[in-house]
Order: sequence, then structure tokens, then C-alpha cells
Amino acid sequence: ISQETEDFDIVVDAETLKRMVRTLREQLVEVRFHETQPTFHLTVMCTALAASLGDSDRRAWSIRAETLPSFLKQAQEVLIDMPRLFRDLGLEMIRDIAAWLRSLEMEQNELAPVFSALERFADFLRSARTRSDCLLPPEIVERIVKEHLGCGVGLDEVRNTLMEEIDEMGRIMEEAGEALFPGTGWREAIRKIPLPAFSAGGQLEMYRKEADNLLRHCIARGIVPEGLPGISPLRISILPPYLKAIRAASAYSFTPANPSQKGTFYIVPPEGPWSDNREELAEYRMLTAHETYPGHHLLDTWRWHFISPSRRQVESPLFYEGWACFSEELMRMTGYFSVPADLLLLAKRRYRRAVRGLVDLDLQTGTLERRSAAKLLVEAGFPADAAASVVPKYALRPGYQVCYTFGLRRFADLYFRYGTNDTKRFVQEVLSGGEIGFDLLGK
Repeated sequence: ISQETEDFDIVVDAETLKRMVRTLREQLVEVRFHETQPTFHLTVMCTALAASLGDSDRRAWSIRAETLPSFLKQAQEVLIDMPRLFRDLGLEMIRDIAAWLRSLEMEQNELAPVFSALERFADFLRSARTRSDCLLPPEIVERIVKEHLGCGVGLDEVRNTLMEEIDEMGRIMEEAGEALFPGTGWREAIRKIPLPAFSAGGQLEMYRKEADNLLRHCIARGIVPEGLPGISPLRISILPPYLKAIRAASAYSFTPANPSQKGTFYIVPPEGPWSDNREELAEYRMLTAHETYPGHHLLDTWRWHFISPSRRQVESPLFYEGWACFSEELMRMTGYFSVPADLLLLAKRRYRRAVRGLVDLDLQTGTLERRSAAKLLVEAGFPADAAASVVPKYALRPGYQVCYTFGLRRFADLYFRYGTNDTKRFVQEVLSGGEIGFDLLGK
């Protein structure tokens, strides 16, 4: 592409593709996740098997099951430098996959080759040589955060941004908590927020109704085009067991397949009674906005229907997570979240994300060990068992937790500069460019 071209779209295409290729090369050659993380190979396997369940070709499952032994054999040959932590997460994931397989209504002869291949892979993991350290060199961590994830600045500036967010949200929570329940403190104020009422349809129905309410609000304000939901359905489902080993919380996944392009909002069911999970349940409306409208589902639907083929495949963590977090704030700024309890919960979600980002950053740079990291999360309000479970998973994607806070603040900055007078146009301009770098988006 000529350096003298005046077509800015072509310039953006070229720069985006160059960044993608450079990131992919460095991930494969320097980060080497395929050589260290058995969960990577298991995720590929599960994605293929899960996709076959909805395939119109009844042979899809058997074809994948037949090729699975050779696929996992190749994985064994590639996994030459496993940290012990990553090996253990792989074994944990295999147990979850086995539970998922047993839950499927399939004949034994259809499942047998999968179970057999999994058991051989588990035997390999149990006997494999591992190393104790799972940290990447500091210069690679910095490059991941600055370039691969797209923050564009060094670790010190990222850390300062996270600390600024923690302080700012802490003040908002104190003020909002005092206004709601004087003299209680923000932690107790959050626990006093009433739980949502849910119908006989249970948790799934509660989230479905909220997604419908959000969609109506977004259509009324031009944030979502009226015809878009019909061409890209939204499904809400319980998180499959095989994903529990690598997913720390509720999640969203988009399937760009013909003839139907659809998105799935996976929710994590409460392990105990509803009252034991009251904080998480209280913020279910914000979570739904984050994962559905105008968050991940709108972003991915727009990307796969209205973006040029050269950018359609691009998924930037900073853009992807930043947009979903900004979507919650967008619902506040357009009046959907408006009561004092909403403001407290929104601030709490931002506060916890910033703490997660700080913990992630300090874990990757070796300034924080896992036990202390879990303690910091507990002090921020996370349940102790959840904190202990989530910290090891951060190691699989260094720096990823930074994207939520950093991306939100980038979008908020753009919105206050360009979008306050025309939210509809702002959303269209942002989403129509694809998940490009914020330096390019600003231009």
C-alpha cells in the first residue's frame, strides 16, 4: 500500500493488519502460549465439539471425535515448557469437560473416543515435566500491555490510571452509600440493596427480560438499529461446565456462522442460595447491559454485519472489553440507570475492575504473589472462594484485566469530546470502524 495514499480507510486497514500480524508473530514466538498452556488446546477442542452439537450435519460430532486423538497427540508434542500452574489448570479443565460430556444426551459409542483421548491427554499432563515459574520476562509483559492489548503506554502509566480509577470510584461509593444508608459504609450499603424479584422462569428468564428492556431503550434512542436484533438473535444460557476452568465469570460468545449469526450470553449459576450471592444478583441489570445491549452483543453483531471483511475478523481486547464497560456508563448517561442504588452498583463494578487490573498487573510483574492477590480481591469485596479461584486464571492471559478500566476510560474520553450532543451518531461512528486502535479511532 502506497505511503502516499489519502484514503484514510485504506491507511487504517493497513495499520490494523500490520499490528495484528506483529502481535500474532510475537505471541507465537515469544509468549508461546501454545507451548505452555494445555487449556488453549482444550478450549479449541471444546469449541469444535460444542459447535458440532448444533450442526445440521449429523456426522459433525463423529468426524471431530475421530480426529480428536491425533489433535491431542499434536498438543502433547507442542506442550514442551509447561508451568506447573498451567498444567494443573489443564487437569481441572479436563475434569470439567468430562462432567459436560456426561451431561450430554448421546450414545456411549459416540462419547467413548472422546473420553479415551481425554484420559490419555490427562495421563500425559500428570507425568509431564513442569517448571515452577509461570511469569513472562518483564519486557514481554510490557509489550503485551502496550502493544498487543493496545493500551499504548507503559506499565507505570497503566498502573497510575488504575490507581486513579480506584480512588475515584471509592469516593463515589462512599458518597452513594452514605446517601442510601447513612452510617453504614459502602460495603454494607451494597448488601442492603434489595434483591431482584424473579418469576417462575428463574434466573434465565430474569436476564432475558432485562435484555429485552435494554433493547427497547437502545432502539428508542437510536443506539441499536431497529432491524438488527432480527438478523442476529441473542441466546441466554447457563455457562457450560467445560468453560468453568478458564472462565472466571459470566461471558459472551458470538458465532459468525451461516445461515444464522447469533450471540450467546453465558451466565454463571449461583452455587448456593440466592441470598448467598446477593451482591452479584443486585447488579444483574448492569451485567446484562455489559454482555448484551449495548455491550458485547451489539458490538459483535455490528462487526459481522456492517464492517469491511478486512476488519471484521479483528477483535481487540482493549476495544472489546472497554466498549462493554462503557456501555454500562452509556446506559447511565441516557437515563436507563438513574436511581441512587444504580449509581452505587456502577461505581462498585468499576472499582472492582480496577482492582482486578492492578492485581493482574502486579502478578505478571512479580511484585505480588497469588495468596496476597486473592487477599486484595477479598478486601475489594470479592467472596474468598471466588478470589482464590480467579487469581490463577489471570496468569493465562497476562494483562487482560487491565483492558476493562483502560478501555472504558478511553471511550469515555472520546464520548465527552465528540458524543454528548449526539449519542446515536457517536455509537454509529465508533462501531462502524471496527475494533481498531484508539489512536486511529480518535482520528
